Amino acid sequence: MATSGTKTNLKIIVLGAANAGKTSLMKRYCTSRFSPARKATIGADFMTKTITLNDEDVVLQIWDTAGSERFHQNSVGNMFYRGAHGAMLVYDVTSAASMTQLVKWRDEIVDVLGSTDLPVVVVANKIDLRSESSPDNAEVVAWCTDNYYGHIETSAKDDIGVAAAMNAIASLAIEALRSNAEKMPQNSVGSRTASFRDTSRDTLTLENRYEKPKSSACC
Repeated sequence: MATSGTKTNLKIIVLGAANAGKTSLMKRYCTSRFSPARKATIGADFMTKTITLNDEDVVLQIWDTAGSERFHQNSVGNMFYRGAHGAMLVYDVTSAASMTQLVKWRDEIVDVLGSTDLPVVVVANKIDLRSESSPDNAEVVAWCTDNYYGHIETSAKDDIGVAAAMNAIASLAIEALRSNAEKMPQNSVGSRTASFRDTSRDTLTLENRYEKPKSSACC
Protein backbone atom coordinates (compact mmCIF):
# COMPACT_ATOMS: atom_id res chain seq x y z
CA MET A 1 0.00 0.00 0.00
CA ALA A 2 2.72 2.47 0.95
CA THR A 3 5.36 3.39 -1.57
CA SER A 4 9.05 4.04 -0.87
CA GLY A 5 9.61 7.24 1.09
CA THR A 6 5.95 7.63 2.11
CA LYS A 7 4.28 7.00 5.43
CA THR A 8 0.66 6.17 6.12
CA ASN A 9 -0.91 8.33 8.79
CA LEU A 10 -3.41 6.74 11.17
CA LYS A 11 -5.46 8.64 13.73
CA ILE A 12 -6.28 6.43 16.71
CA ILE A 13 -8.67 7.72 19.36
CA VAL A 14 -8.58 6.46 22.95
CA LEU A 15 -11.80 6.53 24.96
CA GLY A 16 -12.90 5.33 28.37
CA ALA A 17 -13.90 6.34 31.87
CA ALA A 18 -11.91 8.91 33.82
CA ASN A 19 -8.93 7.30 35.61
CA ALA A 20 -9.01 4.20 33.42
CA GLY A 21 -5.39 4.90 32.47
CA LYS A 22 -5.82 6.23 28.92
CA THR A 23 -3.08 8.84 29.22
CA SER A 24 -0.72 6.38 30.92
CA LEU A 25 -1.18 3.88 28.08
CA MET A 26 -0.45 6.51 25.45
CA LYS A 27 2.64 7.82 27.24
CA ARG A 28 3.96 4.34 27.98
CA TYR A 29 3.65 3.40 24.31
CA CYS A 30 5.08 6.61 22.87
CA THR A 31 7.75 7.47 25.46
CA SER A 32 8.33 4.19 27.36
CA ARG A 33 7.64 6.10 30.58
CA PHE A 34 5.10 5.77 33.37
CA SER A 35 4.19 8.23 36.09
CA PRO A 36 2.10 7.11 39.11
CA ALA A 37 0.87 10.68 39.62
CA ARG A 38 -2.69 11.19 38.42
CA LYS A 39 -3.35 14.25 36.31
CA ALA A 40 -6.71 14.63 34.62
CA THR A 41 -6.67 15.29 30.88
CA ILE A 42 -8.23 18.63 30.02
CA GLY A 43 -9.83 18.58 26.58
CA ALA A 44 -7.79 16.47 24.18
CA ASP A 45 -4.12 15.77 23.55
CA PHE A 46 -2.19 13.56 21.15
CA MET A 47 1.22 11.99 20.67
CA THR A 48 2.81 10.37 17.63
CA LYS A 49 4.80 7.21 17.11
CA THR A 50 6.19 5.67 13.92
CA ILE A 51 6.04 1.88 13.65
CA THR A 52 6.56 -0.73 10.96
CA LEU A 53 3.64 -2.98 10.05
CA ASN A 54 4.40 -5.68 7.50
CA ASP A 55 7.33 -3.67 6.09
CA GLU A 56 5.25 -0.47 5.86
CA ASP A 57 6.07 2.72 7.74
CA VAL A 58 3.01 3.88 9.68
CA VAL A 59 2.70 7.04 11.76
CA LEU A 60 0.21 6.68 14.60
CA GLN A 61 -1.36 9.90 15.85
CA ILE A 62 -2.86 8.77 19.16
CA TRP A 63 -5.52 11.05 20.60
CA ASP A 64 -6.26 10.99 24.31
CA THR A 65 -9.35 12.68 25.70
CA ALA A 66 -10.98 13.62 28.97
CA GLY A 67 -13.34 10.87 30.11
CA SER A 68 -16.21 13.28 30.79
CA GLU A 69 -19.46 13.66 28.93
CA ARG A 70 -19.19 17.45 29.15
CA PHE A 71 -16.11 17.42 26.94
CA HIS A 72 -17.59 15.09 24.35
CA GLN A 73 -20.74 17.13 23.91
CA ASN A 74 -19.03 20.19 22.40
CA SER A 75 -17.34 21.10 19.14
CA VAL A 76 -13.92 20.07 20.46
CA GLY A 77 -15.31 16.60 21.04
CA ASN A 78 -16.46 16.39 17.43
CA MET A 79 -12.95 17.37 16.29
CA PHE A 80 -11.59 14.53 18.41
CA TYR A 81 -13.55 11.99 16.37
CA ARG A 82 -13.08 13.58 12.95
CA GLY A 83 -10.83 11.54 10.65
CA ALA A 84 -10.34 8.66 13.10
CA HIS A 85 -9.12 5.37 11.62
CA GLY A 86 -9.53 3.26 14.76
CA ALA A 87 -10.56 3.41 18.41
CA MET A 88 -9.35 1.90 21.67
CA LEU A 89 -11.97 1.56 24.41
CA VAL A 90 -10.19 1.43 27.77
CA TYR A 91 -11.54 0.22 31.11
CA ASP A 92 -10.04 -0.34 34.54
CA VAL A 93 -10.18 -4.00 35.61
CA THR A 94 -10.73 -2.88 39.22
CA SER A 95 -13.72 -0.64 38.35
CA ALA A 96 -17.10 -2.10 37.45
CA ALA A 97 -18.32 1.41 36.55
CA SER A 98 -15.65 1.77 33.87
CA MET A 99 -16.79 -1.54 32.38
CA THR A 100 -20.43 -0.49 32.12
CA GLN A 101 -19.39 2.73 30.35
CA LEU A 102 -17.90 0.84 27.40
CA VAL A 103 -21.23 0.67 25.61
CA LYS A 104 -21.67 4.42 26.03
CA TRP A 105 -18.33 5.15 24.40
CA ARG A 106 -19.00 2.70 21.56
CA ASP A 107 -22.43 4.22 20.96
CA GLU A 108 -20.94 7.71 20.96
CA ILE A 109 -18.53 6.68 18.21
CA VAL A 110 -21.45 5.40 16.14
CA ASP A 111 -23.52 8.53 16.82
CA VAL A 112 -20.76 10.97 15.88
CA LEU A 113 -19.40 9.09 12.88
CA GLY A 114 -22.73 7.67 11.73
CA SER A 115 -21.16 4.27 11.13
CA THR A 116 -20.26 1.01 12.87
CA ASP A 117 -17.30 0.42 10.55
CA LEU A 118 -14.56 1.98 12.72
CA PRO A 119 -12.14 -0.73 13.95
CA VAL A 120 -12.25 -1.15 17.73
CA VAL A 121 -10.00 -2.84 20.30
CA VAL A 122 -11.09 -3.03 23.94
CA VAL A 123 -8.31 -2.68 26.51
CA ALA A 124 -8.53 -4.04 30.06
CA ASN A 125 -6.01 -1.83 31.86
CA LYS A 126 -4.43 -1.90 35.33
CA ILE A 127 -4.09 -5.67 35.56
CA ASP A 128 -1.24 -5.04 38.00
CA LEU A 129 -3.92 -3.96 40.50
CA ARG A 130 -6.26 -6.91 39.96
CA SER A 131 -7.18 -8.86 43.09
CA GLU A 132 -9.73 -11.39 44.28
CA SER A 133 -12.10 -8.51 45.05
CA SER A 134 -11.89 -7.08 41.52
CA PRO A 135 -15.12 -7.24 39.50
CA ASP A 136 -15.62 -10.04 37.01
CA ASN A 137 -15.14 -8.83 33.43
CA ALA A 138 -16.67 -11.93 31.81
CA GLU A 139 -19.55 -9.89 30.40
CA VAL A 140 -17.12 -7.46 28.79
CA VAL A 141 -15.21 -10.30 27.17
CA ALA A 142 -18.48 -11.80 25.91
CA TRP A 143 -19.55 -8.39 24.56
CA CYS A 144 -16.27 -8.11 22.67
CA THR A 145 -16.74 -11.58 21.23
CA ASP A 146 -20.29 -10.78 20.13
CA ASN A 147 -19.12 -7.58 18.40
CA TYR A 148 -15.88 -9.04 16.98
CA TYR A 149 -13.79 -6.56 18.96
CA GLY A 150 -10.29 -7.40 20.05
CA HIS A 151 -9.85 -7.63 23.85
CA ILE A 152 -6.36 -7.19 25.29
CA GLU A 153 -5.26 -6.99 28.93
CA THR A 154 -2.64 -4.37 29.78
CA SER A 155 -0.69 -2.69 32.55
CA ALA A 156 0.68 0.72 31.68
CA LYS A 157 2.67 0.63 34.93
CA ASP A 158 4.41 -2.69 34.22
CA ASP A 159 4.41 -2.27 30.42
CA ILE A 160 2.37 -5.41 29.82
CA GLY A 161 0.36 -5.71 26.62
CA VAL A 162 0.61 -2.01 25.75
CA ALA A 163 2.48 -2.41 22.47
CA ALA A 164 0.29 -5.39 21.54
CA ALA A 165 -2.88 -3.34 22.05
CA MET A 166 -1.66 -0.31 20.13
CA ASN A 167 -0.24 -2.35 17.29
CA ALA A 168 -3.41 -4.45 17.09
CA ILE A 169 -5.65 -1.42 16.50
CA ALA A 170 -3.11 -0.04 14.04
CA SER A 171 -3.18 -3.29 12.05
CA LEU A 172 -6.98 -3.35 11.97
CA ALA A 173 -7.03 0.30 10.90
CA ILE A 174 -4.54 -0.40 8.12
CA GLU A 175 -6.73 -3.24 6.86
CA ALA A 176 -9.81 -1.00 6.88
CA LEU A 177 -7.88 1.78 5.13
CA ARG A 178 -6.67 -0.62 2.46
CA SER A 179 -10.19 -1.96 1.95
CA ASN A 180 -11.58 1.56 1.57
CA ALA A 181 -8.77 2.54 -0.77
CA GLU A 182 -9.75 -0.25 -3.16
CA LYS A 183 -13.13 1.44 -3.49
CA MET A 184 -11.69 4.93 -4.07
CA PRO A 185 -10.58 6.55 -7.35
CA GLN A 186 -6.85 6.02 -7.88
CA ASN A 187 -6.02 9.74 -7.82
CA SER A 188 -7.40 10.18 -4.29
CA VAL A 189 -5.30 7.51 -2.59
CA GLY A 190 -2.35 9.84 -2.01
CA SER A 191 -4.31 11.90 0.49
CA ARG A 192 -3.83 9.18 3.11
CA THR A 193 -0.20 10.00 3.86
CA ALA A 194 1.24 12.73 6.00
CA SER A 195 4.56 13.65 7.58
CA PHE A 196 4.98 13.60 11.38
CA ARG A 197 8.04 13.48 13.56
CA ASP A 198 9.11 9.94 14.50
CA THR A 199 9.45 8.95 18.15
CA SER A 200 10.46 5.26 17.99
CA ARG A 201 9.73 2.04 16.13
CA ASP A 202 8.11 -1.33 16.78
CA THR A 203 7.39 -4.25 14.48
CA LEU A 204 4.28 -6.42 14.59
CA THR A 205 2.77 -9.15 12.51
CA LEU A 206 -0.84 -9.49 13.66
CA GLU A 207 -2.17 -12.99 13.03
CA ASN A 208 -5.65 -12.61 14.51
CA ARG A 209 -8.33 -11.10 12.27
CA TYR A 210 -11.54 -9.49 13.48
CA GLU A 211 -14.75 -9.33 11.49
CA LYS A 212 -17.06 -6.35 11.03
CA PRO A 213 -18.78 -5.38 14.34
CA LYS A 214 -22.45 -6.01 14.87
CA SER A 215 -24.80 -4.40 17.37
CA SER A 216 -24.96 -5.91 20.84
CA ALA A 217 -25.47 -4.94 24.48
CA CYS A 218 -22.90 -5.18 27.20
CA CYS A 219 -22.69 -5.48 30.96
